[in-house]
Amino acid sequence: WTESWTQKVWWMAYTFLVFFVSVNVLLAIIIEAFLRVTKQIKETNASANVLLDLGFLAVLKVVRIANRWPNHTLLLRHCKVTELIQHAITPEELATSRFARFRSAASAEKMLNLYYRYLGPRVLGERGQELLRKKKELIMTTQFAKDLFGLSGKEVEKVMARIVQIQR
Repeated sequence: WTESWTQKVWWMAYTFLVFFVSVNVLLAIIIEAFLRVTKQIKETNASANVLLDLGFLAVLKVVRIANRWPNHTLLLRHCKVTELIQHAITPEELATSRFARFRSAASAEKMLNLYYRYLGPRVLGERGQELLRKKKELIMTTQFAKDLFGLSGKEVEKVMARIVQIQR
C-alpha cells in the first residue's frame, strides 16, 4: 500500500463499521421475519406435534367413513359459498347445507365436537365460545335442578321452560 498508516487505519475502521452495520441490518430483517412467523403460528391453531396431527388425520378418516361425514372439500365449499370461514358454523347449518350433506344435525354436531376436542376452544369464534359457555351454564343449571329437586331430565327441561316464560 502506498497510503500512510493513518489512512489504512481509517479505511479498516470504515470497512469494519460498514460490515458491522450491514450485519446488524441483516439480523434485524431475519429477526423481524422470525417474530412475524412465530406470532402467526401462535394466532393459528397449528399444532407443533406432527405425529399428533398425523394420528388425528388417521382417526378423522376412520370416524368420517364410519359416520358418513362429508370430506373436507365439501365442507370448505360450504364455507366459501356461505362466507363463514371466520365465523362460527352451527350443526343445524351444516345439516341443511346443500354441499356438506350430513345425515342430521346430531351427526354434524358430532363432527364439530371431534374437532373441538382436538383443537380446543381456539377453533371456535367469539360467537361459538359464547354459545359453548351458555351451553355449559345450562348443563350446570340443569344438573343443579336435578340434584336440588330430584327431578328427571325431561322434568327439568319443562321447569326451565316455564321459568323462562315467567321471566319474559
